[in-house]
Amino acid sequence: MIKGVVITPLDLIDTPGGMVMHAMKETSLGYAGFGEAYFSQVNHGAIKAWKRHKQMTLNLVVPVGEIKFVLFDDRTDSPTFGKLQEIFLSPENYFLVTVPPSVSYTHLTLP
Repeated sequence: MIKGVVITPLDLIDTPGGMVMHAMKETSLGYAGFGEAYFSQVNHGAIKAWKRHKQMTLNLVVPVGEIKFVLFDDRTDSPTFGKLQEIFLSPENYFLVTVPPSVSYTHLTLP
């Protein structure tokens, strides 16, 4: 586990009209305020480029499909410097993953 990465189980509520899928609340572990929200699609078989945010805390949720996230701790002052972490997210493995600033990540779809 990379220091500062938080994995929070999320609620799935089955209703007669369809599933309600929680993503984040102010009381969620790892909540650090709100800056922006956006959705990203990963085409089947694609691998997204490595990314790293210098100041932003990233929160990841996968409501559709299955995504493998690979995290790399390149913070030289971190006790987990140089470590990799793989996290698989999907509606069947439904979690919020909070990634602190300066941790690199990439993601790819799974069959």
